[in-house]
Amino acid sequence: MLDSLTGSGTTDYIFFPATSIICPAISTIAGLCVLTAFFVGKSLREGPLNIMILAINIADLIFSFTKTSTSIIKPMDEVHCKFLQSLSQGAIISSVLWGAFFGHALYAVSKFGNAEILSKYMKYYFIFGVFLPLGVALGLTFSEYVIYSPENGGVCIHRVRDDRMDYESIIFFIIPLTVGCVLSVVWYFMAARRIKSLFLEGDKGNLAMLIIYPGITLLCWVPMLIVNAHTLLGFVPSQSLVVTARALDQLQGFFDAIVYGGSIAVIRNTCKRACRRPLRKESLRKPLQGTDTESDESGRNTLRENEIIPRKVSVMPRKVSSLHLQTARHHTAY
Repeated sequence: MLDSLTGSGTTDYIFFPATSIICPAISTIAGLCVLTAFFVGKSLREGPLNIMILAINIADLIFSFTKTSTSIIKPMDEVHCKFLQSLSQGAIISSVLWGAFFGHALYAVSKFGNAEILSKYMKYYFIFGVFLPLGVALGLTFSEYVIYSPENGGVCIHRVRDDRMDYESIIFFIIPLTVGCVLSVVWYFMAARRIKSLFLEGDKGNLAMLIIYPGITLLCWVPMLIVNAHTLLGFVPSQSLVVTARALDQLQGFFDAIVYGGSIAVIRNTCKRACRRPLRKESLRKPLQGTDTESDESGRNTLRENEIIPRKVSVMPRKVSSLHLQTARHHTAY
């Protein structure tokens, strides 16, 4: 992302194509697996948390796909470059903000003790997680943040003059990502403080899982923020730091696919729900249809009830046993 070409009085930073297709391709494949699982399992699209998982993985997929596609099809002109960078930049900001919103969601649930409270905040999540990044992407199209250069076979570059501050990077990259990283840390640690008092002594290991979520955002983007800060201050970052930072930000989609829902876990749950749902519907219909299997189903229900009822039946008078059995059956938990 920060490969540079130095000219007279300017430095050009190559945004597209990506230096290597490996990292963005891995994130693209992982994102496609998650989206496939969501669209295959209809039940997984229900509820605020599942919508949040879908949103962050879509943002990751857009970012990684723009990097992957330009490794196959070279940028053609400035319009193409602006389009790619608008999609990429909007997706980056959206993904980081949605990562922070997971922290706020965890804090809200731990505070109110009810996951349904998230429905109240979803409209704010969408305003800041979708419409704000769209506004940034639209602003990029009218700026000179990225331009096309026919050199090296055609590349999209960000040109910085050596005699002025790089205000475009500050506005479109550093400020939004810094805000997202800070919010992520603040909300997750606020949630951790609340949940810690609710965990048993033996369950404190679950708190370690909370570190993973803000860790994704911080791990993927803090190194790149450091590289950009070095550049703004006039320092030349080491090549190893640049390569590491570039690889990490391009792997965010892979990390989010594993942790936020997890492509493997989502697919497994989809299969389980797909197998269980027909059985549940069938078992609910059979007693109402009056078929020959009704007695078998009621017999199974009686066996389940008898696991609890015999203790009560043993002390009941024989004359009123049928009435009490009906009452006990009505209150038995399934």
